[in-house]
Amino acid sequence: MKKGFILSMAISIIAFVIAVWFVLTTKGDIPIHWNIAGEVDGYGSPLMMLIFPTTSILVTLLIYFLPKIDPKGENIKKSGPILPIIMVIIAFLMLGIEFFIIMAVKGSDIMNMTMFISLVLGVMFVVMGYYMPQVKHNYMLGIRTPWTLYSENIWVKTHEESKNWLIVAGLSYLACAFIKSPYNIIVPVIITMVVMVGLVVYSYLLFAEEKSNKKK
Repeated sequence: MKKGFILSMAISIIAFVIAVWFVLTTKGDIPIHWNIAGEVDGYGSPLMMLIFPTTSILVTLLIYFLPKIDPKGENIKKSGPILPIIMVIIAFLMLGIEFFIIMAVKGSDIMNMTMFISLVLGVMFVVMGYYMPQVKHNYMLGIRTPWTLYSENIWVKTHEESKNWLIVAGLSYLACAFIKSPYNIIVPVIITMVVMVGLVVYSYLLFAEEKSNKKK
C-alpha cells in the first residue's frame, strides 16, 4: 500500500505542478469536455485544469486512509494489491486527461480522448477482476450489497464469481477502444452495467439459497 501511495502521490504532484504551470501560461478558454466521438464540445477557464490533480490527490488520500477508518480495516490490508493499483491507475488517468487538454490547446491530436479513457478503464476493470477474489470482508471495498455484507460466505462466493465478469467488462473496453465508431464507448458501458446488476442479483440469490437452507 505504501509504495502505491508514494507512486500515486508522485504522479499527482507532477500533475499539479503541470496544471499550475498551464494556468499561469495559458490565456483564453480551454477544451474541458469531449463527446462520445472524441470531439471537443465544451470549453472553460484554464483554472479548470486544477480539478484533475486535486481529484487525484484526494482519491489517493482517501484510498490510503480507507483501512484506518473501516471497522474491518485489517481485512482491507489483507486484500492484496488492488487498492494501490487503483490509486496509481486513477492518478495516471488524471495526468493523461491533462496531457490531452494541453495537446488540444496546442493544436495536436495524438490520440482520441475516448480511446484513451477506454484503454485506462479496460486495464482497471481487468486488474479489479483479477484481484477481486482476494478482497476480504469489509464495509468500503469490493462488491458491497446488503447480502454480501450480511454474510461472509456470500461475500466470498460473490467476489470469486465477479472475477471473470469484471475481466470481460474490462476486455470489452480494450476491444472497443480500437473500433472506429463515435459510439464505441457505449457497448462496454452497457456491458459494465449488466455486470454490476448481475453481481447484485447473484449475491441476492446466494442469500435466498442460504436462507432457504437454514429453514430446512
